[in-house]
Amino acid sequence: MPVTNAEISKEKKIIDSKSKIKKDKKSLEISKDRIIKFEDLESILINKNEQLKKYKIQIEESKLLLKGKTAAWAPKATLSSSSIPSYDTGYSNNKLSSDSETNQLKYGLDTNFEWDLIQPKRRLEIEIAKSKIENAKLQYKVILKDLYLDSVKKFLAIQASIQEIKVSEKAIEISNTSLNDAKNRFLKGVGNKLDVLEAKTQLRRDQINLINKENILKSNKNQLAEILNINGGYKILDNQTNLIEFFWDYNFQESFASFIKNSEVINISKRNIKINEDESFVILSDKKPSFTIYNKYSFSSIEGESGVPPLNLNNEISNYSNTVGLRFNWNIFDGGRIKQNFLAKINRNKELESDLNLKKSQIKRDLKDTFNEYRNIKDKMMLSYEQVEAAKESLFISTKRVESGITTQREIINAQGDLIEAETNFINSIKEYKIILAKFYRITSIKPINFCSMNPQNNKNDSVFYEFLKNKNLISKCNKV
Repeated sequence: MPVTNAEISKEKKIIDSKSKIKKDKKSLEISKDRIIKFEDLESILINKNEQLKKYKIQIEESKLLLKGKTAAWAPKATLSSSSIPSYDTGYSNNKLSSDSETNQLKYGLDTNFEWDLIQPKRRLEIEIAKSKIENAKLQYKVILKDLYLDSVKKFLAIQASIQEIKVSEKAIEISNTSLNDAKNRFLKGVGNKLDVLEAKTQLRRDQINLINKENILKSNKNQLAEILNINGGYKILDNQTNLIEFFWDYNFQESFASFIKNSEVINISKRNIKINEDESFVILSDKKPSFTIYNKYSFSSIEGESGVPPLNLNNEISNYSNTVGLRFNWNIFDGGRIKQNFLAKINRNKELESDLNLKKSQIKRDLKDTFNEYRNIKDKMMLSYEQVEAAKESLFISTKRVESGITTQREIINAQGDLIEAETNFINSIKEYKIILAKFYRITSIKPINFCSMNPQNNKNDSVFYEFLKNKNLISKCNKV
């Protein structure tokens, strides 16, 4: 049967549809391969993180509250009426006098204008509102820095996990080679079944270790995605993971002084003390007189009459009045309420000052711990690097010894385990070093120094570490101008 034009058209539509599906799938795969760079973490947080969005809204709320307090300087005008209109009817039957009747339609309007000339608490409330805006901005920075530190930790943990997976994959290759060698030796009669079983056991151990490392990587990526509030898959740049760029060149006193100067937490606590003082003065201002100028205007129109014996519905009455005056309000006695509330605020200030001192002590302790960690991690990095070199040489020698029939497969397994441990220690020491620098920045708001600008003669404390990194090619290359 010949193919009809309708069938050809239908087949063409199917092909076009499949082509479109493939293009959509390809574009989706490209979006899933989104690359996140280390330097993009902060901008992604600012634009995407829901917690930061919440604090941005709080800043706007504080600004609106300030506008509300500032509006207290403006005069107030009200318009009211109880007769728009009102209709009164009635009849009064009097035994000793004439009966009376009421039939009235009323229109009335009252306007009231007030302006507080002297209001003792007004200026203080405006200052408190301004201070709360600054606190809201500082709190936003605190949350941003905390989230940034968390994202840095997860980013570096992902990089470390990728490196550990590479180590695990390399270990599986070595285990496969060892297993094949053990099988060949067994078939040739120069090996034994135990060597084959041990090599197979090590291979399965390495495969399980790879699965565990992949699970850790997925968990770290999920946690980073949660912090950054990003959907779908993503990748991170893994280049120069084992290279060091920065070091900490400030002593404890300099670092702590920078913390006291730049810390948002400390500034928030100080401003809270100031806010509490202003609130105590607001309470005292209730003891001071306030003065208000006012103008009240009333207008009414009445049709008909009320309480008269001969009712005349054509009667019309118009009234208006205008009053301008100055009034004041002065709280002379309140049973001690204001005094007690003021004393409560004074005690609250003592509590806030104690809280400020506790925060300083806590950060001082954290800073000391960070300095200890920084000193130890440099030693740990140098030792773990030497451990890696020794483990590699040990594995090489063990492999040759097994090939020569001098020792058993167990020696290779032990040497391989030592190498995996050493490489893992070195990878994690670099990760921890970078995290410690991020913690220094979080505490002090000072950025670490680049090794490219380091003078070994002036930085004697880090000269040994610098020479180690330089000799082992672990320093990021400097851009020469």
